[in-house]
Amino acid sequence: MRLADRRVALLDANVLFPFRKRDILLRFHRAGLFRARWTERILDEWTLNLLE
Repeated sequence: MRLADRRVALLDANVLFPFRKRDILLRFHRAGLFRARWTERILDEWTLNLLE
């Protein structure tokens, strides 16, 4: 199956901030199980949470 045929998942800040969830989801993405997407705003939000 081509990467373009796989499902796309928008990863929101609430799944990017907890380390274990982020790690698992990014490993699945790297394994080609789905295409992960996020926005600059989502990255800003989880970064701010990390800094707090």
